Amino acid sequence: MRTEHAAARATVAAAGVAGTWTIAALLMLTPPACAADAPAMFERSCAGCHSGGGNIIRRDATLQQRDLEKYGYADQDSMVAIIANGRNSMPGFGASCAPRGACTFGPRLADDDIAALAAFVLSSAKDAINVDTPQAIPIPDQQDAAEAATTMSDADKRTLKVKAGVVRRLHKELGMYQAEVETEGGKVQRLKDAGADPHDIKYAENILAESSAMLPDTRQRLEEAFRDLQGLVEEFNGSLAGSEELAAAQEQVTAAQQLFA
Repeated sequence: MRTEHAAARATVAAAGVAGTWTIAALLMLTPPACAADAPAMFERSCAGCHSGGGNIIRRDATLQQRDLEKYGYADQDSMVAIIANGRNSMPGFGASCAPRGACTFGPRLADDDIAALAAFVLSSAKDAINVDTPQAIPIPDQQDAAEAATTMSDADKRTLKVKAGVVRRLHKELGMYQAEVETEGGKVQRLKDAGADPHDIKYAENILAESSAMLPDTRQRLEEAFRDLQGLVEEFNGSLAGSEELAAAQEQVTAAQQLFA
């Protein structure tokens, strides 16, 4: 995907002034490609219970920013978490959700897809639009090379922000499972030392085994996301030097680097 992105960016820079459809076609080739699929993902994975853009309040309701703020889902990380892990009767779509929660509805979604879907839902809520009806994005008839370059720069920043968010979330998730393993391991030992009921010991051992089983998969997905983000940071180190997005991405790379050096 990074190769396609670089090629498209170079083509735009060389094109100078381009027509509407040329610019639109080139932009469709650039990351985050998954963002363009977010309405389709919403329709496939969410519309069964949230048709018409329904939110956490009721079905068939237009998403409202105030509702997301009221229930604590108005930021990217919180929205990613509820899509990945589910909540109460709402199933999750994350690869590591099972066997926790009610992860039984629809296919699992990749981390990048979950991040793009979360960003789409949040932007839809802020714009107070009905996410069931894709909104046309106006593109001027003519854009000069400088405007096209700015558009590409914004796309690069969005890509970095999404990828850095995935690394941050997986790093946090890995730490959570590691802490659970340590806590539950100590609990099992204390129960055994105290001669507790075998049923209680078995229950604690099951929780420990469940948390332990999540570690390898979470670590692998974190490493894949880390390598991907590391490559993007190197690619955009020149064009986005000094930007907040690049600095935040570099921070996540540094934080995860010690695990995979």
